[in-house]
Amino acid sequence: NLLDDNLVDVLLDAAAFGINTIEREGISISHPSKFILIGTMNPEEGELRGQLSDRIGLEIEVEGISNIEDRIKIMKRRESFERDPLSFRAKFDEDQEELQNKIIKAKEILNDVVIDHVLLEVIARITLELSSEGHRSDISILKTAKTIASFNGNLTVDFDDLKEAISLVLGEDPLLNQRIQKIRNDIEKREKERENDLDKDSLFFSNDNLQEKIKEQLEDSLNEKLKKANQNHENQELYKAFNDSDNKDLDNIELGEGESKEKDFINTSDFEDKDESDSKLNQGEKLENFNEFNIDGKFDIKKY
Repeated sequence: NLLDDNLVDVLLDAAAFGINTIEREGISISHPSKFILIGTMNPEEGELRGQLSDRIGLEIEVEGISNIEDRIKIMKRRESFERDPLSFRAKFDEDQEELQNKIIKAKEILNDVVIDHVLLEVIARITLELSSEGHRSDISILKTAKTIASFNGNLTVDFDDLKEAISLVLGEDPLLNQRIQKIRNDIEKREKERENDLDKDSLFFSNDNLQEKIKEQLEDSLNEKLKKANQNHENQELYKAFNDSDNKDLDNIELGEGESKEKDFINTSDFEDKDESDSKLNQGEKLENFNEFNIDGKFDIKKY
């Protein structure tokens, strides 16, 4: 916030185009420039220009240490560094190497990190609620969340990664976490209701066992109807063959393939007795003794 305006413009141009141009005494030299701008400021000494603050992706608020033990540790480390800077640095070489390896692994998997659609909607809604202009904040939150996930060795962004990313991009806000949690709950509730509706609509079609059972029932019903139709057709052919044949012996009647010959299928005496009774009735003869006919209860003959 205390930089000269001309210097701020140079920094912004170099950061935006990736090229730094040096001009002096009629000589101009340009060279590629890819850098990360890290700066500190005191809000009490003034505010940042809009152009510069819009280009800053992450911000961290630094506060004074209020814990007594931590303040004592700071004083001791300061004295140790002033006495022998090299030996002081050597104490932290192992920690620095571990951190370097962690960063290298994070960079290797960064492009493979994915984020859920629900978390993407959380980003969009929180930036709208906070009236963020443009889309720079959304993109910064997304990239930061993926970076945090990869730094932790994960290939999927979780909700904690997202909350940390939002606080780094949008700044600290006591009510920010509550807003984020409320937005997430609303989205998950809506998605759950939508899934329940889809499950109800697709219950019949998604149940493979039910479909198979219905298919079997339809096939069984169709086969049963075909079997009855074939049986009726064979019975009709058999009855026709009996009436048209001079030989009443059923042994000489050719049955269909798979059918067995049964001599008792039709009792020829029933037809002979029936024909004789019909002949007597047609001639007006009086029937006095019904026992002379062997009807076996197969025909009803009424006395007139």
